[in-house]
Amino acid sequence: MKPKVIPTHEFKAEAKLPKFEYLAWRKNVSKYDVSLPHRHNYYEVLVFTKGGGKHEIDFETHKIKSNSIHFVAANQVHVVKRLPGSSGYSFLFAAEFTDSNFNLSELAFYKPENTRILNLTKHDFEEVVNLLAEVQTNFMADSKARREEIKYLFQAVLLKLQRLYLLQGNAKQVLPIKNKQALQLQALIEENYKQHWRASEYASAMRTTSIQLNTISKQYFGKSTEAVIQERLLLEIKRALVYGTKSIKEICFDLNFEDPTYFIRFFKKHTGTTPLEYRKSVHE
Repeated sequence: MKPKVIPTHEFKAEAKLPKFEYLAWRKNVSKYDVSLPHRHNYYEVLVFTKGGGKHEIDFETHKIKSNSIHFVAANQVHVVKRLPGSSGYSFLFAAEFTDSNFNLSELAFYKPENTRILNLTKHDFEEVVNLLAEVQTNFMADSKARREEIKYLFQAVLLKLQRLYLLQGNAKQVLPIKNKQALQLQALIEENYKQHWRASEYASAMRTTSIQLNTISKQYFGKSTEAVIQERLLLEIKRALVYGTKSIKEICFDLNFEDPTYFIRFFKKHTGTTPLEYRKSVHE
């Protein structure tokens, strides 16, 4: 049964290592049911040593295959339905666990436009698993220096996965986001999309002009600032419609719309369908 509200999970206060965790999949290993829609405020790398089942990440359903790596970004909604006999493990980590100059948004598999799935050959998968074994060993060790060791080992693994991902041609050809203002805009929208800020308000918060911000948006996101803002709000509406059971009116007020009529009009303008029609279509 779907939850009324999509739960957001955080790192446990008693976590063995702050902002990082290694999780071997076993029965009752988690305090929550991963087969129900959920999200977390950290990133996740799922390693499937033996396949079976399906993994849905923000409306896209993927078959779980052996020798595959799946990536889930912070705040993405996903559902993991593993078949009996499937096996693997996860690494959970907060953005701040990595170095300040190690930009997760530059990793192709964490970019919004790219697939979150990497299916590997047996040889490449074994190479990755061997590297991850060092991370696991350090995680289990009782060492004061292990945080730094794990951080650099894990960053090396992420870079290895980035290379394998790009070699497979999974990444869409888009301009890398190295512009500080573009990254700042992304972060501000994530913080304030429920407040319905306009482009001018983001420009003011960033101490720039709406024209300059629009130029940056088109250069790095391929669309106007207003389009980027609306796209983020629409994503959250769709998540609530697909993965939760709240009424249209409840979703409307949760996301700070003035009234249900305006909410329905906004959604239809950008999708060509009403919220109720959209919910019904994805559940058919």
